[in-house]
Amino acid sequence: MTRVLRPLLSIAVVGVLVAACSSTQPAPTTTTRANPTTTTSTTASTTTTTQAPVTTSTVPAMIKVDAPQAGATVTSPFTLSGSANVYEAALNAELTGADGFVLDTTAFQATSGTGTWGTYSTPITFPAGHAGAATLTVYSISAKDGSRINQVTVQLTLR
Repeated sequence: MTRVLRPLLSIAVVGVLVAACSSTQPAPTTTTRANPTTTTSTTASTTTTTQAPVTTSTVPAMIKVDAPQAGATVTSPFTLSGSANVYEAALNAELTGADGFVLDTTAFQATSGTGTWGTYSTPITFPAGHAGAATLTVYSISAKDGSRINQVTVQLTLR
């Protein structure tokens, strides 16, 4: 008798599993956040995307320049100073003339970084004879791809 019932019981269990798996009820709803302003809800048959109202938010600057201030007139050498919270406290500065010519580049470090604010101060020099509008760019380098990140620019006048 056991020999007859076991195969029949196995067939019945398989039948129940197949019926359960092919149920026509929709799958449970899942909600994901694609970005802070978009919510996407998905069921087995529909996808609904809802846009939330757009709000203005500012990403905190990871590099702050205290000196020189925007619009300042500087002579060579001048001191670049401020604070930063960047990976390994590693910073870079580039001084570019109005003609696009790079007058100075320098790499330096803040006193702290990677989750902690540190201060920095470094001299910036430019060749004699360069006067007029210039742009000072302070930035860090992405460990991921080597691109410039956390970039801050300050417009200056060279004298």
